[in-house]
Amino acid sequence: MKINWRISLGLVIAFFALEIFSFAATYNLPAFILLVIVTAVLTAYRSEYGLLVLLSELFIGSMGHFFYLELQAARLPLRIGMFAALMSVFSIQFIWQIFKKRGQSIYWQALSSFRGWYPYFLLAGVIFIAFLNAWWQGNNPGLIFSDLNGWLYLSIIIPIVAVYGQPSAGALDRLKTIFLVSVLWLSLKTLFILFIFAHDASVAPALYYWLRRILGGEVTVAVAGWPRVFIQGQVFVVIAYLLVFWLRPALKSFKDLFAKKQLPALLLASLFFSTVLISLSRSFWVGLVVALFLSGAVLLWQEKWKGLYLGVVWLAVSFVLSLAIIYGLMAIPYNRMPNTNLGQSLIDRVTDGNEPAAASRWALLPVLWQEISYAPILGQGYGATVTYFSSDPRVLAINPSGEYTTYAFEWGYLDIWLKLGFIGLAVYLWLLASLLWSAGKKSLKSNDKLYLGLGAGLVFIAATNFFTPYLNHPLGLGYLALSSCLIWANKVY
Repeated sequence: MKINWRISLGLVIAFFALEIFSFAATYNLPAFILLVIVTAVLTAYRSEYGLLVLLSELFIGSMGHFFYLELQAARLPLRIGMFAALMSVFSIQFIWQIFKKRGQSIYWQALSSFRGWYPYFLLAGVIFIAFLNAWWQGNNPGLIFSDLNGWLYLSIIIPIVAVYGQPSAGALDRLKTIFLVSVLWLSLKTLFILFIFAHDASVAPALYYWLRRILGGEVTVAVAGWPRVFIQGQVFVVIAYLLVFWLRPALKSFKDLFAKKQLPALLLASLFFSTVLISLSRSFWVGLVVALFLSGAVLLWQEKWKGLYLGVVWLAVSFVLSLAIIYGLMAIPYNRMPNTNLGQSLIDRVTDGNEPAAASRWALLPVLWQEISYAPILGQGYGATVTYFSSDPRVLAINPSGEYTTYAFEWGYLDIWLKLGFIGLAVYLWLLASLLWSAGKKSLKSNDKLYLGLGAGLVFIAATNFFTPYLNHPLGLGYLALSSCLIWANKVY
């Protein structure tokens, strides 16, 4: 992979400025307007550049609220503003190309050669039906919009395929550079936040308030005293870990583990895995275990027992190095560890089923099943709500009885089933299965491990979605669109 160092430096400066100005909260509206205008101008100049800006925000922006527009009843996050700017300008460009060049339009040629439209058209159909069904059911209009707008982000696949589905010198390398810098930024940001809260730095309260204000993550202290730093966008760090695992230099023998060419991949993997540990996210752990288990099965099939053994050892080394990164950071600058216990915190997250978030999730399950049973085939449409009793402290602070009504649920697939019905869920699962099947076939045909890494990332998100919804959120939908293009589009390279 070729790293564009000029883009990398520019991204680091941009990310730093973005975080600082968001933290200061002084120029919220001007920054919102400026970034939307920049997205529109870059898209008008060259669609790829506007798309890269939009994807950069997706990779590091978590819920998309770095900046936001205050409306009467809600917020308009930066992500929606940038998305609307890109899609508007791109649509004008596309229509103009069709008008001027007709079938010779480069966008049209890329889009028409894309082999994944059939399942996407079916998914778009069930999404539209769920929207109509929501109005028919009389669901709250505000909740319908809030529920649907995340799904609309999937339409980003159109400019993605138009840009990356055609031969373009360096386009894929620029995309890889932006993804790598973004996940590195997220990993280092996670370590920074851990350090601040573990050492009880004076800036910790302000940092906590900022993360809550922009919906940029959660910082909680585990029973064993270890701060949990969970950022929704860390999902891309886990995907990066899987990509590094598959794209690492080949291992022919045990001594290859210590070869100089192996070191960059191991260091990257260790940094990414440290983020997985610090997140204390059970959903991430489940998804990663499933993805690694299937990756191991593929390794066994392709490289026999020796390949599997070397792959497992490589993973173990990355795990040990990740612990070294975490504990090395925690020992600075006092040469002593804070009074916390990471090992006990990891064990508690796995074994404590009575922890408020887990207890609330299980309390929701039977109520959600009951609601699904009322309209199992077509669903209840977007904005459908469920009322249950939660033990989440944030809910109890608002309503001491714990009664809570919401349209967003932790059980990702059941959320899809409730809104889109069994037909919609089946279409979505068919899309995922078809994409994974194509990734495997392309890897065999081209002997390119990138497809296996992309497939492992899809497996991870699909497994994580059981307990934490990503496949109905821009974070998961954005990765689905990108991986679909890279796997299904012709002439990506």
